[in-house]
Amino acid sequence: MIPWRYQKILLETLASDPKADLVRACQKAHISRATLYRLFKKDPVFKIQVENAIDEGKSTDIGVEAAEALTRRARAGHLPSIKFLMKFTGF
Repeated sequence: MIPWRYQKILLETLASDPKADLVRACQKAHISRATLYRLFKKDPVFKIQVENAIDEGKSTDIGVEAAEALTRRARAGHLPSIKFLMKFTGF
């Protein structure tokens, strides 16, 4: 069994870092992938939590990238981007 603090590190890494994968998250949590997969078999709820954390991390990445791209284009003078930002940020 993996101590809860390591499980928490794994989940937080996956949810907060869009580029994190299971390999990187396991390294950061100091657990082996084999141990993680054994835990998946023993605890299907934890497996679902990991899948949800991965989805959360990926959705964060898409939102952040889209916002950054929109802001860059608006700063460069792209009129549709400026209008979009003004409309949806309350200007």
